[in-house]
Amino acid sequence: MYGTVKGVRWYVLTPAEEADLLKTRSLSPAQLACERLRIFVRFDTVADAFRAAEKLTDVKNPSRWSVAFFSSELYSRGVLGLGEDAVSQANES
Repeated sequence: MYGTVKGVRWYVLTPAEEADLLKTRSLSPAQLACERLRIFVRFDTVADAFRAAEKLTDVKNPSRWSVAFFSSELYSRGVLGLGEDAVSQANES
């Protein structure tokens, strides 16, 4: 492990969110499967988070991982999910 994990949360797209996403993007079934689940991990330090992110880029299929950093305050309030920013970032990639 790369440091101390202080918390883990996940977010799964609802059928309505999937439908909205498919209206804005043409996704294959494999791409949609990658978009369905978001996992949020809170590390003890920023350095630990960066080490974990670097390790993810070393895996066999790095294209399956998308790493973003958010404020711990957002994690603590439980407001991370599929927001407008996440949809616009997905549309740009």
